[in-house]
Amino acid sequence: MADSNLNLNYTTVQEYTNFMGQRFVNMISSSTPNAESADTDKIERALLFAESEVDMYLKKGGYDVPIDHNDYPRSVNLLRFYTYTIATYNLYSKDQMTQPEFIAYNEVRKKLISLKDGDLILPDDDSWENLRKLYVGSTFENQVLYNSHI
Repeated sequence: MADSNLNLNYTTVQEYTNFMGQRFVNMISSSTPNAESADTDKIERALLFAESEVDMYLKKGGYDVPIDHNDYPRSVNLLRFYTYTIATYNLYSKDQMTQPEFIAYNEVRKKLISLKDGDLILPDDDSWENLRKLYVGSTFENQVLYNSHI
């Protein structure tokens, strides 16, 4: 049974369950129809995978990951929603998957790609810092070059 949530950065199994609803989480996490309880280990693995996917896109876009809750609360709320969408998609079995879940997952992936490419910024992100990332990249060499010209 998952009880640590130590490796989760943006959410917990309980927060996911509260957001999605206990009956729904029981259904998508269990192999038993009409399950009375959720498979918390399976949920925790799905959330860890989802957070890793989110962080992968952000890191490629120049963000330091994981995003800090205290400094960027609005961003973490958005990333939490993205994490829930990806985890839900991954928890569904192929025979349970419906078009809305598939569409939601693909929309989140598009948003993450836009964050990675610099077309979108996180809600708490300083727009000047993001523009600097867009124009000079986030490599050390590019930042040294940028800083030497200001």
